[in-house]
Amino acid sequence: MKTILIANPKGGAGKTTLTTNLAGYLAARGETVFLWDLDRQKSALHWLSTRSADLPPIQRLDSGRQKGEGVLVLDSPAGLHGDKLNDLIKRVEQVIVPIVPSSFDLAATRVFLDELLEEKAVRKGKTFVAIVGMRVDARTRA
Repeated sequence: MKTILIANPKGGAGKTTLTTNLAGYLAARGETVFLWDLDRQKSALHWLSTRSADLPPIQRLDSGRQKGEGVLVLDSPAGLHGDKLNDLIKRVEQVIVPIVPSSFDLAATRVFLDELLEEKAVRKGKTFVAIVGMRVDARTRA
């Protein structure tokens, strides 16, 4: 199963928004999608519970032990780093880092990206890292 981690230790970066939109997009494309919400607020699971049954299904997952076909999208908590980050990186093929173009968010995310680059799976090319700009206004230089 392909596994995608949405992560940024900065709160308010847009992790849950990106997670739910990605899960919905993949389901609409016909993928079998599983959603695992690691954030204690469980906002992604709340979104899933209110999502119309008429839409393509997304399955709730409460542990990362799912095997088989499909895509697992993980919504990570704020403050993810160290051993917890290391454990998750070993389980995923992709890490998508949402970032808000503000000086505070950029500085916090830079430290996180440096930490990601130290992860063995990332260094060896086993885990792909991407950055997605969130709340970017096309009328600005952001």
